[in-house]
Amino acid sequence: MSRFAMLRLARSRLAVFLLLGAVCVLSAQSAAAEIIVERPWARASAGAGGNAAVFMTLRNAGGTADRLIGAETPAAGMAGLHGHSRQDNFMRMRPVESIEVPAEATVELAPGGLHVMLMQVKTPLREGDRFALTLQFERGDAVTLEVPVAAIGALGPPAQ
Repeated sequence: MSRFAMLRLARSRLAVFLLLGAVCVLSAQSAAAEIIVERPWARASAGAGGNAAVFMTLRNAGGTADRLIGAETPAAGMAGLHGHSRQDNFMRMRPVESIEVPAEATVELAPGGLHVMLMQVKTPLREGDRFALTLQFERGDAVTLEVPVAAIGALGPPAQ
């Protein structure tokens, strides 16, 4: 085989390889996680410097699992992911590294369960207030949302 024919064959193989790679990338993107945040809310807090919790529904409409890996807000000095577990007949709140959001599934962040914990709240969260919260996901883009504040003992989001 001549050098020219070998070069043409190598270019053809490279073109096929690049085309197959592009198809694989497009397939991965079309199956990416699509996290939709529904009904975020927080309970009113007792005062500045304390803690508060944020609850919501995370719905993954995509074909790939994702994980909530962090949160931040200007309303608090720190925000973290927490869950409750039973230990020695007591419910204990513990930090969690991440919150798994399986493909085509819904995860509830609710009182007594998983939630975003706000620590060192800068000003008291009062019923009727709203504040910004940014959620960081492992695979997807960060999502910034507005969180309405419900009454101190509320079990669900405030009426809109």
